Formats: sequence, C-alpha cells, structure tokens
Amino acid sequence: MKRVCKSMSGFLAGLVLLTMALALIPAAPAGAYEIVIRPDDAVVMPGDQDVPLTIYLRNVQDTIYALSIWFMLDRPDLAEFSGYDSSGTYCIEIDTTGTLMSGWDYIQKRSIGGTPHNAKIIGFADPPGSYDHEITPFEGEMPLIKILVDVYDIPPSMTDRAAVVMNMEILDHFGLSDRHGNSIGVITDTLVDTTCYNCLEYVGDECIAWEEIPGTTGDSCVYDSTLYAHLDTNYVSLPDGSLTVGICGDLTGDGAINILDITTLISYIYFDQDPYGYAVHFWDMNGDGTINILDITALISYIYMGGQPPEC
Repeated sequence: MKRVCKSMSGFLAGLVLLTMALALIPAAPAGAYEIVIRPDDAVVMPGDQDVPLTIYLRNVQDTIYALSIWFMLDRPDLAEFSGYDSSGTYCIEIDTTGTLMSGWDYIQKRSIGGTPHNAKIIGFADPPGSYDHEITPFEGEMPLIKILVDVYDIPPSMTDRAAVVMNMEILDHFGLSDRHGNSIGVITDTLVDTTCYNCLEYVGDECIAWEEIPGTTGDSCVYDSTLYAHLDTNYVSLPDGSLTVGICGDLTGDGAINILDITTLISYIYFDQDPYGYAVHFWDMNGDGTINILDITALISYIYMGGQPPEC
C-alpha cells in the first residue's frame, strides 16, 4: 500500500474556501442543520494492522462541500493510527473506498504534533466551480471516511483493553462548510468587554494619572467587542467511538473463554449468526485460515482438556 500524506489537486483554491468555513461566520438559522459525525465501535485483535475504523455521518438537511475533523485515541498503550510515508514522515493512512469522501478533490491527513495517536482530516469535495462530490442530505447514516489503525501486540493478561476514540469538538480543528464557504453548525456570538477608569490627577484638561474601576461607570470607558464561536449542539453531535482489543476465543466479549463461546462459535458456523460483529479471523481458533468444525474442537480442547490456547 502506497502511503501519501496528501493530494495537492485544487489545494490553493480549496484552502481559501476552508479558511472561510472556519472563520467566525454566523451559522444558518436555527433548525437548518442536523448532523452527526460518529466513529465506529470497533473490535480488533492484538497485532492487527491497517484495521479500518469507519467514521459515520448523518446529514439530514445540509450540503457539505468542505470539512475539518479531528480524532484522538486515549490509550497510547493499545493502538495507533497508521502509518509512515516513504520519507519516514508520519501521516495518517485513510481509505475512502465506498465512503462519502470517495473521489474528493483534496484530502489532507496529518497528526497534530507528529504523534500517532491523533488524526486530523481536512477535505474539499471538488475544485471551485465543480460540485460532483459534495455531500447532499440523506436519510440514516453512511460511512464518511475510514481511518486505518495499527493494534499493538498486547498480552492476554492485560484486562483493560478498550480505548476511546475521542471526537474532538475544538473549533480550531473542526469545521464544516457549504460550497459558498458558509459555516455549518457553528454559532457566533458577540462578547462586549468594558473597562472604565477614573482620573486621579489633571493638568489643565489632560488626565495624567488614573485608576481602573469596577463596573461600567467612570470618567471614561473603553468598549471592545470580540466574536466568540461555539458548536451548535442543538444540531451537531460529535459522539465518541471505541476501539476494543479482543481476546482470541472470547467470542461473546465478556472477558472469559467458556462454554458460551463454544455455543457462539457453533451458531456462527452452522447458523450463520454473528451477533457481535467480530472480524472473520476472530472465529479461526486453530489459526489454519479456515473456519469449520476443527475450530470448535480446538476450543473445546482448550477449555476442558488443557489443549493449546486459541491462535486466531
């Protein structure tokens, strides 16, 4: 797999649009947007490489042309975002196949600070004047993008095996915009800062000594206003996801390997039931690359006869 940190097509024109999107632009009228960006709850195995962590989008009412999103893993001892490019520079590896960002004109992915436990994605759907890939409203939720994850080869003795995939709401690193550069889901308020003074000594009509006083009355006051932007949480939701490192043989996810896992494996093989959504290799108890009655036998042998532990 060739790792490339960014695609430069349409970068300069797109950067202008995203700068507009992330500026303190008043949001659309209340009730105009209903958006959810949600990392998946994934179950992985120790040592798994390039595991796709799907980021889902629910977009009911708006058309998204550009975005900036940022995620962090809170367990640097369990996993990291893939990967390094050919020059040895750390950059995030993504997969857009079958996602809403497939075919986007420009996607930049990077780690803030160069650490492998955070992933920031910036993207523009199309070059200016073209609108073939912007995200229009739809029902339900769909994959927005997939971020690849490398899982460390942690020992079975580790009991706390779950990481939170934090969906960061810091507006310096989060933003959505339409094709015109209008910000989506951000409210901008005006804050007024008033500082007042009393003169302590005059020379003629000129005050040469003064003191700052509390309140909004005094000989003179200075008024300063600033724009303050915050996420419109009535219309935009950024829930966290999770990354759980499973134990080979624990098919129920309860932290133990017992008869319940045997019955679960039987249901998977003979009744095509996969209630926990584990990846296929979770079910390969003897590690031979196939899933059949021999895996049931291997699991029974381990639980009741002291046989070899599951290999997955």
